[in-house]
Amino acid sequence: MKSSSQDIIMWGESMYNELIKIGPVTIYGYGLMIALGILLAYRLAVYRAAKRQLDLTRFNSLAGWSVAGGFVGAKLLYSNSHCQ
Repeated sequence: MKSSSQDIIMWGESMYNELIKIGPVTIYGYGLMIALGILLAYRLAVYRAAKRQLDLTRFNSLAGWSVAGGFVGAKLLYSNSHCQ
């Protein structure tokens, strides 16, 4: 099966950005994928920490602060880039 660059471009245009919209709440496709990535990375890290017999309470605290810091850093970057 041959695919040209035009086929790839047409395929990319058919993706819907909004997956679910319930009242004022909208779930976007990229947001869902980011959330799934964070969840799967957390589960893998918990599995590996338990396998190495590390303290999971300290690990959970570190993971929570890391996710919170990521959100704060992303918001700071967005406001620095888009607000003048």
